[in-house]
Amino acid sequence: MNVGRSPERVDCIFVFAGRFERKVYGLDLYQQGYAKRIVFSVGRFEWRRFPELGLDQDGGLAGLVEKTAPRKRHFFVDREEAETRCFLIRKGLLGTLSEGAALSRFITYFLKFGL
Repeated sequence: MNVGRSPERVDCIFVFAGRFERKVYGLDLYQQGYAKRIVFSVGRFEWRRFPELGLDQDGGLAGLVEKTAPRKRHFFVDREEAETRCFLIRKGLLGTLSEGAALSRFITYFLKFGL
């Protein structure tokens, strides 16, 4: 986010894990039509507040949480139009670096297989 400029239309909005307000702001931009796709990075404990976003589905987030050990919980929730999917991502020692690496793999996979 660049606070000195108005948002621009993009292919995808990516919301890093952390403050819940990031997810609210990203979702607001998505709902205003700034992108057709949004990917939320959801950290170890953040899944608990995810339903507060009011999406009609979580893409399987709740189910993945139940199957995943707490220390390994980090997910991407990918929403495009009416379809939502959730993916477990590899968690490294450095959170933002792990997210960036996982995002790179996600984009590569998306381009290759056309998710």
